[in-house]
Amino acid sequence: MATQRAYDQSAKDLRRVSIMEAAERLFAAEPSLPTAARLAEEAGLAKGTLYLYFESREAVYAALLLARWTQSLVELEESLSEATGASAAETALEAFVTLIESKPALMLLDAMLPQLRKGMSEESRQNFSQTLASHMNRVGKMIEHTLGLEKGGGFRLIVRSQAFARGLWQACDADEGQSEETGVDLPRFSSELREAIAQYWCGVLVRRDKSDP
Repeated sequence: MATQRAYDQSAKDLRRVSIMEAAERLFAAEPSLPTAARLAEEAGLAKGTLYLYFESREAVYAALLLARWTQSLVELEESLSEATGASAAETALEAFVTLIESKPALMLLDAMLPQLRKGMSEESRQNFSQTLASHMNRVGKMIEHTLGLEKGGGFRLIVRSQAFARGLWQACDADEGQSEETGVDLPRFSSELREAIAQYWCGVLVRRDKSDP
């Protein structure tokens, strides 16, 4: 397959975006990692050309995950800007839970992060973690202001809430029904997420109130 390389930075950035869009299409059709050859084909590139823009197929999906988390955190910031007064905590909590519930594709991809990290270089793993942490820190500062938390408290709250969401997504069944193996009712992600996050946030606010002079 003959493909034209992108030489200037803007062209390279556009090519990277087109590869990520191809990855997103494949993931929407089947939520699993395709081969590098299949990904290159979907992007209209030769397999070797793919590696000019990403070090691995895992790096492509890590970039896609980071982009989706960045977009989601921006949406959360917009919702938090409306959280004021006595109901600020309830509004902020609802905003976070609704955001997670409305993005099953994000959670599916986020649950694959350990697998993605295995196919990334140490530098790429660090860049991913630092970039996501930077975005979460920005949201965390807004949460601190909204909920009156101590410095760093908002960042810890949003990071732990994301970890709760990822763990519950992996542990729960997104659909109604029973486990075919045991016949036991499987916990529903939506209800479990809302209850778990509410309990955690409540504990954070109780500790905040106890620490107030």
